[in-house]
Amino acid sequence: MGKFYVLLSVVTILGLLSEASGACKASAEKIGKKKKVFAKCLKKGYQPSTLEGCVSGSGKPKAKLLKKCKKVEKHLVSCGVSCIEKVDGKYGPFGEWSACSEVCGGGSQSRTRKCNNPAPSGGGADCVGDANEVQACNENPCPVNGTWSAPGQWSACSATCGGGTQSRSKICNNPAPANGGANCTGEASETQACNENACPVNGGWSAPGQWSACSANCGGGTQSRSKICNNPAPANGGTDCSGAASETQACNENACPVNGGWSAPGQWSACSAACNGGTQSRTKICNNPAPANGGADCSGAASETQVCNTQGPTVHSIGCWTDSSNRAISGGIRLNGGVESCRQYAAARGWNTFAVQYGGQCFTSANAASTYYMYGGSGGCSSGLGGSWCQNVYQISC
Repeated sequence: MGKFYVLLSVVTILGLLSEASGACKASAEKIGKKKKVFAKCLKKGYQPSTLEGCVSGSGKPKAKLLKKCKKVEKHLVSCGVSCIEKVDGKYGPFGEWSACSEVCGGGSQSRTRKCNNPAPSGGGADCVGDANEVQACNENPCPVNGTWSAPGQWSACSATCGGGTQSRSKICNNPAPANGGANCTGEASETQACNENACPVNGGWSAPGQWSACSANCGGGTQSRSKICNNPAPANGGTDCSGAASETQACNENACPVNGGWSAPGQWSACSAACNGGTQSRTKICNNPAPANGGADCSGAASETQVCNTQGPTVHSIGCWTDSSNRAISGGIRLNGGVESCRQYAAARGWNTFAVQYGGQCFTSANAASTYYMYGGSGGCSSGLGGSWCQNVYQISC
């Protein structure tokens, strides 16, 4: 601090010299002059013995100046002059707000400032105003957590026996949650078992069993089936099953099958041929009895056939008949063998009349008989083999 004064002008030093009291008898002008002298003393290195706060320069004043400086210092002290600057105090900035005294519902917090910007010195005035200030905080309502009311009455039991349930409920209103408070914890309703005594069980029939075999295969019989009182069995004072444990029904009422039986055979039919072997038949009817109700038909054939008229045919002449070119019988054919060959030819075709002319020509047709009988007889035949324009005519008979 010894060098500090060197950097200050005389004017600055004079400014630092301030009056601390109004008891001084010297005029202000005279005091001012003495301040200037004392400032030079300080500049020359004078070290005050009484005045506070003075800053001296380097060096050491001479004896004459030293004596003068002491005298001026004494005078300035008597007038209350000081080297200390008079500074009025000023507050610095407020600090941070303190934590709020409450987290909700309204609290307070404070902050302080210090009288150090600058602090009062040299007889300066203290800071004006309060060093502390207080404000309200967290004025929002506090959360209210919900609490259940007392539970209500139990409900009626869901069953009169055998175990049921009943419930009761409570309300989240004691108090109700508010301002973001938590809801009530747990369930609003509770359930308990009730009427757990066993219920009476009335007996119930089981499904009926299989029907027994029918007493008859057809024509009507009976069969029965039974059931058991165990579905469920009566219990806890319940009633027995009602009704009969067995039942009977008619069965196989369909008529019994009737197998067919043949009647006695009828008369033989006429033989299919008068000779040379024919057939004849007779029939019987499946009505003794007739098959019925799915019964089997009569076995075997309903008709039977037998051979009849097995004797050979006979050929007899019916005369000699005149022929002419305009009355010729169609079907003439030359055959070697005479009468027998012509007979076979006619018989093979089912014709029973034929004629032979010149011993080797055979005339026959389906209407040969009526044709020959139309023209009349002739005496021009010889040896049974016809003659010129004359034919021996034969008929086949049995």
